[in-house]
Amino acid sequence: MTRPLARAGMSPDSLRDFARHIVAGKLPADAARLAGFPDMTRTDRVMTSPHFQRARDEALEQMFREDAPEMRRILRDIARDAATPARVRVDAATRMLDRAGFGAISMADKVRASEIRDKRPEDMTPGELAELIERLEREKSGRAVSVNEAPAAEFTPHNFMD
Repeated sequence: MTRPLARAGMSPDSLRDFARHIVAGKLPADAARLAGFPDMTRTDRVMTSPHFQRARDEALEQMFREDAPEMRRILRDIARDAATPARVRVDAATRMLDRAGFGAISMADKVRASEIRDKRPEDMTPGELAELIERLEREKSGRAVSVNEAPAAEFTPHNFMD
């Protein structure tokens, strides 16, 4: 169970600002001052709190979201630049395709997948069944939705039977 931010100067907004400054590379003391924390704030304790960790993760995600279009343009420019060595161009193009979900699949994997797909489970060998189960589990986990964002239920003596 996490404790709420109850200290003076530790509002959710100031904690978010503190996390943004930390993600931007500021020292904890400087980030605390810029976020408006009181001088006596122990930043080491703040940085270990789940509230800070959540705010830091959100700040990192936002930073990457803002930088992604520029990084994509850089990779595209490298991949298209004829003056760039071929190996570097191939690497940039491969990274772009991988990030877009067009990762490489070997021909043997394609053939094996199509053979397994065409068979009924009762006609498969134990190895083929294991491979099918592994592939289906990977597909299923790729579709999973995070439930970590849901608030945890608070325990009180009055609601444990509810």
